Amino acid sequence: MPVNRFRLLVAITAALIAGLGVLWWTVAFRTPAPAPKVPAPAAKASSPSSPVPATAAQIETSARVQELEQRLAAEHRAREDAESAAADLRARLAPLDNQVVVSYGRIEDIGKRTAALLSANAELEALSRRDPATLNADEKRHLLDLQRQQADVLGMLPEIAGFQNNPAEYGRFFRSMLQQSAQLTDPQAAQVESYMTQRAQAMDQLGLNAARQPTDPTLADPWETQRDQFNQQTASGLTSILPPGAANRAGFNAGLMEFLEMDFPQLKSGSSPDN
Repeated sequence: MPVNRFRLLVAITAALIAGLGVLWWTVAFRTPAPAPKVPAPAAKASSPSSPVPATAAQIETSARVQELEQRLAAEHRAREDAESAAADLRARLAPLDNQVVVSYGRIEDIGKRTAALLSANAELEALSRRDPATLNADEKRHLLDLQRQQADVLGMLPEIAGFQNNPAEYGRFFRSMLQQSAQLTDPQAAQVESYMTQRAQAMDQLGLNAARQPTDPTLADPWETQRDQFNQQTASGLTSILPPGAANRAGFNAGLMEFLEMDFPQLKSGSSPDN
């Protein structure tokens, strides 16, 4: 082999060996390239039909709304119950519309208690005039009972005097009192009630009822005089429609009316209401 060819072959071989060495070193000692970044998957947009998750504030608001709706429903039920109870109470009280109740009981009861005293007034005066030493045990007990009745009626006088401010009450009181004390029938008692109701209406129109009593002393005397005249007319008119002798049995006259109106100065000292 010629020398030149041999040298060329050797040079090629050496170059190949050097190239392989460089390649091996590069592969063995090179820094690995960073892995390519993979983009994160895009958030999937919610479709219009899918529900949006509620926030904490929305959940709290919804709970408060639900609580308020429950309270409102409870209040509505309570109101319905109260209205039902009120309607039931009105239905129960309807039969008592004409049963006016005052501090001493029903007007009719006050009239009857007053009548009981009037019927026993003569007996009360007779026993009161006697010397206590001459009264036996039964008479003393009876006198005490009559005195209690009298005190009872005296305590009711402010209530009775107030009836003149209400014509219906005024008429019902005299009906009850006179029906018992004068022993009137129901038609006769109804006639008394109608008449005395009309007189109370006239009394109010004339300003002679208790609520219109003047506080000015200069006007008090003329007002009292006018009311005394009015009571005289009332007593005369009522006596004329009562059965004969009924007014006397009941002890009814203008003096009694003044007594029931607490017009005590018009009574004689030591006299009874029916004098």
